[in-house]
Amino acid sequence: MKKNALVLALSVLVIAAGSYLAINRFNSSAEGTDKELLGSNSKGSAIVSGENENDGIRPVGSAVVISADDLRNNFDRLSADAKKQPALAYSLAKLLFECRTLSRSLDSAEELISSNKVPAKSKEKLLGDVEKKAGRCKGLSEKQIESYLELMDFAARSGVVEAQLSYSDYAADSMVSPESIANPQRIVDYKRKSLEYYNLALGAGEVKALGLLSSAYENGILAEKDAYKAYVYAYAYALSKNGSSGANQWLAQMESALTVSQLQSARSEAQQIYMRCCR
Repeated sequence: MKKNALVLALSVLVIAAGSYLAINRFNSSAEGTDKELLGSNSKGSAIVSGENENDGIRPVGSAVVISADDLRNNFDRLSADAKKQPALAYSLAKLLFECRTLSRSLDSAEELISSNKVPAKSKEKLLGDVEKKAGRCKGLSEKQIESYLELMDFAARSGVVEAQLSYSDYAADSMVSPESIANPQRIVDYKRKSLEYYNLALGAGEVKALGLLSSAYENGILAEKDAYKAYVYAYAYALSKNGSSGANQWLAQMESALTVSQLQSARSEAQQIYMRCCR
């Protein structure tokens, strides 16, 4: 049982690196949902910022700013407020996850700095950015940092579309923990929630969810492999993007797994999904 759980846990790590593969195939300029947000958006998501030490926490609305000072000194209040305010929960979860992966970020930065891949004038800024993030996380306990998953889950359940799209990526990192390996049901729940949140995002009209659902059925990590469903969602996404060259190439590769009648049915179903979500 533990061996099977370990295999499941290791498999979900693929998601963190490749769950946006479908989107990138369609549109090489598409932006990931896990990037640092720099402004408010139409769906009312929070904004994460630690650049200004004097920033406070503004009421949830078009923007929520969490200062480094509040993160360090007022965590209990932040956490309590976040459990009632989905946008704040999303912002706080992103920051805590950044703290969780900080050592990896520092290793990557040092590796880049020691290589010739970064111009000399950029090296100091790169290291400074990582050190600034480290200062923002100083003093947080492991328990506080690990609360990121609960907060991200709450934000996704409460309708923050960006949290619904990125929950799978953020949660994947915790699925290789000893707790997850000892409790296979946790991984099962993770997969179920990931698909559920993709579908909720799709219901809210977020076309990126189409690419993510297609990828899930194509690679068989979050869901059982299903070439038909993978093609349906991929075709619907291609329709929403007016069929980029990357989309057409990927669809052509997927077509070989389906019969002519299946392709006709899948395209019809994709048209219906597209009309419901994306027009």
